[in-house]
Amino acid sequence: MCKRSSGTTTTMLSAQISSGKPLETIRLILDVDADRKITANVDRDYRLNPWPDQHGLRYTVFLGVNITTALRDNSKGRGAIRYLPGPSGSAKVRVDSLLIPLAEINKRPSEKLRLAYWGQSPRPALIGNSVGYLGNGDYFAFHLPWDRFHEVTLADRADALDIKAIPDGRDDEAPPRKE
Repeated sequence: MCKRSSGTTTTMLSAQISSGKPLETIRLILDVDADRKITANVDRDYRLNPWPDQHGLRYTVFLGVNITTALRDNSKGRGAIRYLPGPSGSAKVRVDSLLIPLAEINKRPSEKLRLAYWGQSPRPALIGNSVGYLGNGDYFAFHLPWDRFHEVTLADRADALDIKAIPDGRDDEAPPRKE
């Protein structure tokens, strides 16, 4: 179990390794029941590359306010962070891909959920989010206000996505450690 309190975070929730260097990471927080608050054993926090030696998709389940399970690696989903060439060979652009099966979050097409995205990049040093939160300097995904999450109605349509086309970062090599 991982617990945080206002003003402090455990190392588990930090997007930095012990040397203080930021990771190339994202978080997608799901308010699965769309009630604008944390619901124990329902809401989830999906993460790509949460630690230098843990690549690909991981998640935690909220157990209450400021309490989550430890990171789990048994998601049936997949995801990765990639840099792809921009238009006409311009500078590369970052593409964050996530695929989360609806069955994994106990949802069906036409149901609603709420979500927020938070991402961090070390070069250039950037932190961004989808809800317009402006933190003072470094801030983390748990700072994002749940009342600003985006409401999404899940589409009811035939499978049109080739699941294997979504990269699975669990197969990525870990960067070499610098001593």
